[in-house]
Amino acid sequence: MSSKSAIDEAIRFFLERAIDKISGSYSDEEITDFYIHFDSETNELTMVDDNDVRLSKATLVSEDEDGDMDSMKKQIRDSLRSSLSEMNKSKIFDGFNIFRPFSFVYEDDDTMDDLLIVDDSNIIIGEELMKDLDEDLDSFFEKLMK
Repeated sequence: MSSKSAIDEAIRFFLERAIDKISGSYSDEEITDFYIHFDSETNELTMVDDNDVRLSKATLVSEDEDGDMDSMKKQIRDSLRSSLSEMNKSKIFDGFNIFRPFSFVYEDDDTMDDLLIVDDSNIIIGEELMKDLDEDLDSFFEKLMK
């Protein structure tokens, strides 16, 4: 098993445990964010709510001993974003008994990043659609001004 699939599998299990707690623990509470923190010294991933109640914890093991920590953090963020997006498409969050919008936020020593914002009435534009937007708008504006 490659380290990528081992991390993906651990993250999926980590999220499923948290989702089980969220779906059964909250009753019309004003929770707006779920924070997923990665500790690079211990390789621990922890999810807490706004009230710092721990929802899930996992130790991620990378088979790549000489791996770059920045690439591991990126892999973790990408895997979390992908898994949460799949869960959202499967309407897993529809059964949550909490107010909308709410979000899942990734944080580590260097980064804080919205992974998913769940809202009934708005479409949230993700990173993939936004990554080249500045360049496209600059190019459009240049052509427009000519």
